Amino acid sequence: MQCVYFTTCDFFQPDISGQIKDIVLYHRPADDVILSCDTGRSCPTVQWLYNRDLTKTDAVVQSGNVVKNSARAARVSLTADCSLVIKNITAEDAGLYTCQRGLNFDISINLNIITLSLSPPDADLKRDDTIMVDCSLLGFDTNRRRCQQQRIRWVDEAGSELLGEGGGHKVIGQRNCLSSLTVKRHSGLNRKYTCQVLDRNNNKVLIDVDYTPVFTGTMSDDQSNTAADWSYLGFIFLTLRITGLITIIIILLIQGRGNKTPPGGNNVHNDVKAPAAASRRHNVNIN
Repeated sequence: MQCVYFTTCDFFQPDISGQIKDIVLYHRPADDVILSCDTGRSCPTVQWLYNRDLTKTDAVVQSGNVVKNSARAARVSLTADCSLVIKNITAEDAGLYTCQRGLNFDISINLNIITLSLSPPDADLKRDDTIMVDCSLLGFDTNRRRCQQQRIRWVDEAGSELLGEGGGHKVIGQRNCLSSLTVKRHSGLNRKYTCQVLDRNNNKVLIDVDYTPVFTGTMSDDQSNTAADWSYLGFIFLTLRITGLITIIIILLIQGRGNKTPPGGNNVHNDVKAPAAASRRHNVNIN
């Protein structure tokens, strides 16, 4: 079995007959996957079946031909050795694929897909809002305890595990195959959060996926109101400063005019006194 496109493969041990009972794959959405069958015989004898759970089985390939009305027919093909190729996988492709190549020889491949989902959608986020990021491991769902062997954790850009609450984030513990992280928009620019799925037995990272908050630059309603309030106050402060400056200029102009001696001021005083002096001289001459 070959692992491709950043895939991690776990192989179950063969049974006493030497036949592989199960293969587990881990992928991300948009990967291309190859599910090996290696029949050693012509493809017309091969069947590929799909199960998301135990309630329904869908035929993907019958007698070596892709079933045209299957949900993933447009993205499915067979290789020369009858391996199943699925292009651009989505969350809906997670599940159990069984290659039937003989009456007593089946190969089952459990395709697990790690996904991230945001609430609200990233396109609608506004700065300083709180977002919730759900990290899920999708696969063949046999029961509610499917992820007992896996541990899902969150780490920051430095690789340190995030626990509890702090630094603008809060980790909500793993619930079956889901772990959630809430992030404050003001927790900082250029932050990166990584969801990792680990094997509980050896703490080996089986698959991971990154999330980097995208800042839209749009203000929330509270921020818009705050900005409007500050704009209004800023206008008032600016008006008061301009009014004060004008008042100071007027006062300085008035003081300047009061202290300034009118042109020719001395001549005016002499002209006023001169008639009085002339009158006194005139009176003396009369007497």
